[in-house]
Amino acid sequence: PTAKKLRDARKKGQVAKSQEIVSSALILALIAVLFAFADYYMSHISALLLLPSELAYQGFQDALIDVAIAIAKEIAYLLAPIILVAAL
Repeated sequence: PTAKKLRDARKKGQVAKSQEIVSSALILALIAVLFAFADYYMSHISALLLLPSELAYQGFQDALIDVAIAIAKEIAYLLAPIILVAAL
């Protein structure tokens, strides 16, 4: 865009607002965290996928409790980095 078009856009109020900039920065930070922690996420997701084979020998009631606890723990581990970035 030319300088005149930029000036006219500013007069009309068509400028990037700070909230848009903050939202964009937050999205970029979340994407960076996902890439930086890819191995971390894959290990926890694979733990969730392997969970049924690890608990196959238990009775249903015992396995149900262990599965619920393990799922809650793994979800907390998976969401913790994202929540920390969003809180900043």
